[in-house]
Amino acid sequence: MSIDARWIVPDWPAPPGIRALITTRAGGVSRGPWGVPPSGEGGMNVGFGGDDPAAVETNRARLRASLPQQPRWLEQRHGARVVDAESVGAPPAADASTALARNVVCAVLVADCMPVLLADVHGRGVAAAHAGWRGLAAGLLQATVRAL
Repeated sequence: MSIDARWIVPDWPAPPGIRALITTRAGGVSRGPWGVPPSGEGGMNVGFGGDDPAAVETNRARLRASLPQQPRWLEQRHGARVVDAESVGAPPAADASTALARNVVCAVLVADCMPVLLADVHGRGVAAAHAGWRGLAAGLLQATVRAL
């Protein structure tokens, strides 16, 4: 696995074996508004919201090469639904996921919302939440902690 040096590996006090990765705009093939300023080329967009689907698939493949397995994508709705990432097939309508099994990759997309990454202090589980104001007001983080 190789991680693009322009991506963020959080420096957090996570238990051994817990890893996190945040992509930036750099390192992909998206163009135009999904590209890297000022050229508008090389964007690492992994969301299908308007970008060329082939570019998004290429970007997701690049991301996948840096992970232990395929991310468990969500269809985010700015709500408070949390799902078990281990059971995710087709992206469910949810804004957070949890995982207790090793190497399961929880994933969220963010633009103007916050990614919230959680780990059990003993390293038994992880969670990722897409925290916008609507989800925060609806109790998304509390629901994610309860689910974890």
